[in-house]
Amino acid sequence: MMKTILLLFMLVNSFLIQAQSYTHLVIDRGEGMESEINYPPGTEFFLFNEANDMVLSNDNLKEPYAINGLHTLLVTPNYKEGTDKYRMDSGRIYLKTVEYDNKVKPYSENRKGIEITAKKEYFEAKDPDKKNILVIFNTGLVFRYFDGVARAWYDNEEVDVRGRYLVDTPEGTAKISYNPQNGELWWVFDRSERK
Repeated sequence: MMKTILLLFMLVNSFLIQAQSYTHLVIDRGEGMESEINYPPGTEFFLFNEANDMVLSNDNLKEPYAINGLHTLLVTPNYKEGTDKYRMDSGRIYLKTVEYDNKVKPYSENRKGIEITAKKEYFEAKDPDKKNILVIFNTGLVFRYFDGVARAWYDNEEVDVRGRYLVDTPEGTAKISYNPQNGELWWVFDRSERK
């Protein structure tokens, strides 16, 4: 009996350690992935219709919400003090849950078969109130944001940075969020969108 309980505990613990998920806000402005904006978990938002009635917030968004007609979306990410404001007359907003393993299983596109990590270094910007950043991922991806311009390299070859900051890699689409005012960095590799 004790062995059975111990075995069950080990199996449940192993599952909890390996599989984790998080949910983040996605603003789809209806112009393809390049115009998609992603915010990290814990972001507060409020959606108002043309009559300034609140129609949605982070507390009650359960299904994707299609925007038809003029709406104002106020987003307060947890990495900054201010609020981002979007005026939209089409598109949708939704919460996307991404599951990942702490122990990344090797697959041909992830030639190292390891957890994706990054090192970052800050540099002075032309604007003294902002920070430039260089991010080096252990996958071969290098991302740089200098004075409002984002660039990326994969295995020493320059690659396109689309929208607000999407980079296609064999490990998945790198979705990078960077706030130059306070240096807050957030990133995820969406493996469902591998190139």
